[in-house]
Amino acid sequence: MILQRLFQMFGYRKSIFLAAFLAVFVFSGAARSCKDAGAIHSVNIEGLYHPVPVGAEKVNFIVFGDQGTGEPDQYRVAKAMSSVCAEVGCQFALVLGDNFYPSGVTSVTDSQWQSAFEKPYASFGDFDFWAVPGNHDWLKSTRSVQAEVEYSLKGQRWLMPSNHYAVLGLPEWLSIYGLDTDPMIASAAERTKQASEAETALCEKKGWKFLMGHHPLKSSGEHGPEAKIVSAIEPVMKKCGIQFYLSGHDHDQEHFDAGSYQAIVQGAGSQLRAIGHGDPGQVFGASTLGFALFEVTPLNLRMRFYDVDAKVIHDWSAVQNDSAR
Repeated sequence: MILQRLFQMFGYRKSIFLAAFLAVFVFSGAARSCKDAGAIHSVNIEGLYHPVPVGAEKVNFIVFGDQGTGEPDQYRVAKAMSSVCAEVGCQFALVLGDNFYPSGVTSVTDSQWQSAFEKPYASFGDFDFWAVPGNHDWLKSTRSVQAEVEYSLKGQRWLMPSNHYAVLGLPEWLSIYGLDTDPMIASAAERTKQASEAETALCEKKGWKFLMGHHPLKSSGEHGPEAKIVSAIEPVMKKCGIQFYLSGHDHDQEHFDAGSYQAIVQGAGSQLRAIGHGDPGQVFGASTLGFALFEVTPLNLRMRFYDVDAKVIHDWSAVQNDSAR
């Protein structure tokens, strides 16, 4: 009826154009409305995670993202991570989103929990994987992200107590906060809210400070930096003296020196895309399957990137300078 009325009013060609425009408008509005981060209900994970022992003078953790395919390459990266952690001893993992392709999970009983999480990482045993959502996790509206939060109460390894949260159980000299960046792109209010909460969580902390989120602040990959995330989060990085921003989204491994902080892309957990070069701040970049390992003490930090054969492809170190805070 609507198309028929348009034909009568504007003729065939104009009607098709108008109908297409309206469809895009309605769809984009629906997409924006479905990414309602405020509709996500958090869960209490007290007693379900493994705090770093009191008085610990070193913490090792791995970082990876864009892994959730359930395909052989995900298992290959998982095997390499397990091998490295068996050698150095890892306390936990940070998982940077796009946890289940192509469009998240339907519930806590979705078969992808087994194929794209439990089975690939079974060799880690009772080990904490602190995860944040990516854009693919939001493609089924709030349903997938809510299921990923609720699975924190069901699984042995998976931890996502809310869609954005502070990692718990860390020593006082290490702080990590996870963002849910996809709703931030869709909503100015969500950008303001999450930026403010990250600032509250990290600004007054001492020592090493990390923000993690799916979309990058710096990237030479196919997607590149996400401008709305940059405008919301980079001021927080600088104001609070946060030394690292960890992201995925682009399917590669990258390290950028952004002046006041280091921007890391680890989106090579199961698949790859081409990478560019030429950014003067790019310290390293490779379209290579793999992950990162951070070895952190109160005064020193070492970051290594690994390939799928557990070989080091990038090695970088820093010394803590916390005199300003």
